Amino acid sequence: YMSPQQIKTALKNIQQLTRSPIAVNLFLPEPETHKMDEEAIQPMQQHLNTYRSKLGIPEVHDIPDVENLFKKQLATVIEAGVKIVSFT
Repeated sequence: YMSPQQIKTALKNIQQLTRSPIAVNLFLPEPETHKMDEEAIQPMQQHLNTYRSKLGIPEVHDIPDVENLFKKQLATVIEAGVKIVSFT
């Protein structure tokens, strides 16, 4: 998932390249019934960190707060004036 700042930067760059409408797709957070289980996710994060390290990608240690992230992403897209927004 892109951070709000990454979205803002990407939209700014794209808007400099085109006058055509821009569409953005955001991932919806899972419903409350599918909350992430940190104990189940942490071993996989550690496993994936091995590959992240080899690829020069920052390691992930915390489970992101995707619901709060989604709200900030949506606010960023609205502030940027994006007219076409879809959700997955």
